Amino acid sequence: MATLIPFHVRNKLPLEIAALPEQDIIDVYYAAIEMGEKSTGSYDIAVEAANIAFDRLCRDRRWDEKRGPFRTHFLVLVKNELRRLRIGDSEAKRQKLARAEAAFVEMQGTTSPSAEEILIRREEQAAAEAADEARRELVGRIEEAIAHDVLVHKIFTLFAAGARDIKPAEQAAFLGVTLPELYAAKKRLEYHASRCRKDQVAALRRKNATQGGRS
Repeated sequence: MATLIPFHVRNKLPLEIAALPEQDIIDVYYAAIEMGEKSTGSYDIAVEAANIAFDRLCRDRRWDEKRGPFRTHFLVLVKNELRRLRIGDSEAKRQKLARAEAAFVEMQGTTSPSAEEILIRREEQAAAEAADEARRELVGRIEEAIAHDVLVHKIFTLFAAGARDIKPAEQAAFLGVTLPELYAAKKRLEYHASRCRKDQVAALRRKNATQGGRS
């Protein structure tokens, strides 16, 4: 079972955190756990992510009041840790599945997967790799399209860090802009993202048509 942080141990906190009201720290901490549990469906993973994020907050990811609210800074850190833990969990599941398959083959003696099973696995792997490549390409297209717009690029980077679910007012404070400026920039980002997705689909169709014509 995950262990919660004892915030009453004030002497172990950085000065900028210790200066905050204890209840404010606790409220943000539990808000992060609630966000993580909703995202992953696991209370233990949510607490682990919050604890790791808080440890980093005290070491290499210190909070600077000039850069935005404490709540926003901490929730972004927790989002990053949740993403890392999910990736690690997926990798662990893949390794567990691989071990189970190897054990099954060993139990069957010299029996190996059939040609059909091998083909299915290869197709699934190829589909997953193609999807990952498409996502990376789309991100590259969007980054190129918004490179000239500093605020839009900052918002895109903030969303990529996992801050999409944070309240708009906190996003605006973190970025140092007004809410109208934030909303206008988000509209520009949505326009560029939609255009890039359409361009990507069109390019894929042209590529498929060319390959089909050659065959």
